[in-house]
Amino acid sequence: MGRALFVVGLLVGCGGVGDGNVNRNEQGRLEQGDGVIDTDNSFYDTFEFGTKQGHQITLTMRSTEFNTYLILFDPEQNKVGENDDAAAAGGTNSQIQIRAPSEGQYRVYANSQTSGMTGAYTLNIVAGAPGATPAAPAPGAAPTPPAPPPAGAAVVPAPPGAAAPTAPPAAGAAAATKN
Repeated sequence: MGRALFVVGLLVGCGGVGDGNVNRNEQGRLEQGDGVIDTDNSFYDTFEFGTKQGHQITLTMRSTEFNTYLILFDPEQNKVGENDDAAAAGGTNSQIQIRAPSEGQYRVYANSQTSGMTGAYTLNIVAGAPGATPAAPAPGAAPTPPAPPPAGAAVVPAPPGAAAPTAPPAAGAAAATKN
């Protein structure tokens, strides 16, 4: 009995959000072979992070090589934020600021505004209790590699004239579409 409780305790702790604080600086590159959003054939990389309900999330994506676009999905895979050009991020850079509607693992699509755009970018992911200043990443810490695209994310575009379904972040999840 004691051993079963120990195993259950280990499983419950796996994939948790810890204290919900995140401060990551990512470097990536949009290129052929990345995930493709089928409504506009734009490339995207996927990143995930965990946080707690009510924590402030700020995502900032910058590139000097293409027009950035960000999409954020909550733990239930509902699209809860997206941004093209944010004044706070400057120029054609993107930023999303939102209070986490629930606790769990969030998914970010680091995307381009239009089809065919490729190049290097940086993505800063910050989440923490409102009013708290998250700790900086460790000096010299290597960026976390992008998460692989979700199963079934590469979607073949629909025939001309047909409404193309959007590649979902997960089976049966909300679609990502641009305004």
